[in-house]
Amino acid sequence: MRSFLPQVFSLKIARYSLFGLMSFASLMPENSSAQSQSVAVPHTATTENDLIRQFEASLAPHFLANAPGATVLVSRQGKVIFRRAYGLANIETKAPMQVDLPLRIGSNTKQFTAVALMQLVDAGKLKLTDTVQQHLPAYPDQGKKITLQHLLTHTAGVRNYDDTPAYREMHGKENSVQEVLDYFKNAAPDFEPGERHSYSNTGYVLLGAIIEKITSMPLAAYMQTKIFQPLQMQHTSLIKPQLSQEKTVFGYRMQRENVVLGRPINDSLVYSAGAITSTVDDMALWDKALSEGALLSAKSWQAIFKNYPLNSGQMTYWGFGWQHGKVQGRPMYYHGGSVNGFVSHTLRMPQDGIYVVILSNRDYHDVRPSLHAERLAAIAIGQPYPDHKAIKLPSDVLDKYVGTYQKVDDVANSTYIVRRDKDQVYLETKGRSNQLIPVSDTEFWLEGRSFRVRFESNANQVNLMRVSQSGLETELLRLAK
Repeated sequence: MRSFLPQVFSLKIARYSLFGLMSFASLMPENSSAQSQSVAVPHTATTENDLIRQFEASLAPHFLANAPGATVLVSRQGKVIFRRAYGLANIETKAPMQVDLPLRIGSNTKQFTAVALMQLVDAGKLKLTDTVQQHLPAYPDQGKKITLQHLLTHTAGVRNYDDTPAYREMHGKENSVQEVLDYFKNAAPDFEPGERHSYSNTGYVLLGAIIEKITSMPLAAYMQTKIFQPLQMQHTSLIKPQLSQEKTVFGYRMQRENVVLGRPINDSLVYSAGAITSTVDDMALWDKALSEGALLSAKSWQAIFKNYPLNSGQMTYWGFGWQHGKVQGRPMYYHGGSVNGFVSHTLRMPQDGIYVVILSNRDYHDVRPSLHAERLAAIAIGQPYPDHKAIKLPSDVLDKYVGTYQKVDDVANSTYIVRRDKDQVYLETKGRSNQLIPVSDTEFWLEGRSFRVRFESNANQVNLMRVSQSGLETELLRLAK
């Protein structure tokens, strides 16, 4: 039926953090707080039509009518001020994307898993200091005291299951929760609980299993009755909805120069880490619930958005299912999602009442949902970002930046390598590499990410790489050759 698309037999689940390809959480500075108090910034756009024109100008060039598209929503103080669909939901039939169609949200699922768990904390059935073994006795502790808080903040040291040798055995199967746990439960921990931050889907799978154990309900049923229904999120589900061809959004990826169907998704595997399907309208209802403090006690909402430290005191800039950042110096919380054929991004600016959600059915880098979301938020607060254009730099300029860099107080002693390949430079860590795109002689952005790099020199010698990730800056020193 879809002869123009290759048939795919294997499953590969993408990491769901927008920075899944590289782990940059340890780069966050210790003295930048996304919770700082500040005076509200006046909106410079004089009318709602002015805003809409600016939003359209920012988005339209990036979502073509004949390509996989996106749905986008922006609200301010709970009122929707922008709601659009772009591109196609189905390339074969040329069915246009519609703003009310449900799409995969990937790791934005973790927000819901965190709230489900905190409901049980409010009910006195769990404590954040509880260990995994208290509720899953068969799960080996390997001498580590892993708490629910460790799992929620990605500081447990539990290895990401898609990094384990057993991962490929799960391809193409429908697994029970226990079977998924059995696949990765014997993997050696990456570090002592609380010692580092390392994004882990495994931690949120464990949280889902604990919720099921405590409630004696499938997680999908629990979320439906305790979260989605109370908030009237009628088009949101942890189980992929059975939709007609006309209502189904197909996910796509790039294969060399061709757009092809995304690889199959095993819902039983992505589970509480990334299986939710939703619409931008339902996600706006979700943000409204967060803003009004619904579903949870005030104490639990504070816990969700708190900035948690490592054992060393270094801040992680993570809450429960949310990262901390800034837009034009203004506090925000955000999270990204990526699951075969789909990407998403959600962004909240509570002090300004701004919410942005982008859901897309193409998972290749040029979607850049984090950049688009932050640009829309900046427009909404009346401080749009300047439009930087990519430029070409000669090899001798690029060569000045090649080297190894490290944050001085990085407890993991992670190194970040800048290397050149012909007329391009790449930022590499842990064997993963992303292209750096020059926008000036000294400034670069990371392809497809909300991530800027600026190189600084002392006495004509490059000695510093200054990194800005979603508004938070840190410095990395160049190591001696």
